[in-house]
This record gives sequence, C-alpha cells and structure tokens, in this order.
Amino acid sequence: MIEQRERQSMSRIQGAIEMWICLTDSFVSVVQDGNDLNRMVVRGRRKEHLQALFPEREILLTPDADYVARILVTREEFASLVNRRITEITYDNFKGSVADPALHDLYADFWSLHRRYQENGGQRDRSGHFAWGPGDIQFTPKV
Repeated sequence: MIEQRERQSMSRIQGAIEMWICLTDSFVSVVQDGNDLNRMVVRGRRKEHLQALFPEREILLTPDADYVARILVTREEFASLVNRRITEITYDNFKGSVADPALHDLYADFWSLHRRYQENGGQRDRSGHFAWGPGDIQFTPKV
C-alpha cells in the first residue's frame, strides 16, 4: 500500500526537471521524487502504460492531476528498465512499431509538432492557435 507521505511526494513536485519517454507500448513522464533524491516518480496518462512497464507494482491513481497514474521507483530500477528497452529495439521505424492506434496517433501528432519546430528554426508558430499574443496581429493603415 502506498503510504500518505509517498502520496504527497507524488503529487507535489516543485522545480522538477521532466523527461518524457515514448515507448512502443507506453508514454510516461519521469521526475525526481521531491522527498527522496534516489527515487523517481513515473507518471502516465493511462494506468495501462505504467502496468506495461511495472506489472508487479502498485499504481496510484490521480484522476484530478495532470497525469492520471503514478508510481515510485528507484533511479536504478528506472535506469535498468530504460536500458533493457533500448537493447530490445528491433524496429527501423518507431511510429510503425506502435500497435495501439490511440498511442500511434499521439506520437504522429508529436512528430508533426517537432517537424514544424525543426522547419521554422525553433520560432513559435502560432498559426491556428486559439489566442493572440504581442506582435501576432499587425494593422496596416489604409492609403
């Protein structure tokens, strides 16, 4: 059972540096545990993604948080998992290796955003954005 102190640690991570990891069967965000420098909080948008990575571990459901599921692991445990997954790569096209259609679509959208970022030299592309910022609208006086 996840203790109260661990629940608090998993829900309030301040000043954390995140790592997003896209795997063929899961998408997770990883941050350092705010109470223990040797632990990581692995967060998933779907509980099933954490179950795929850590089938024997208890998962804390956080439906009102930015990520719906979380798990605590040691740095070594997480590093071992990532290392193992790297050595198991056999595909030559990542998106083509993703079986879950919804996860594939997430990655395809992510790929498109990154491609646009690459093509515009890292400049913000606000076309299609729902809000306007300074300099987004220019008025031309009538002549």
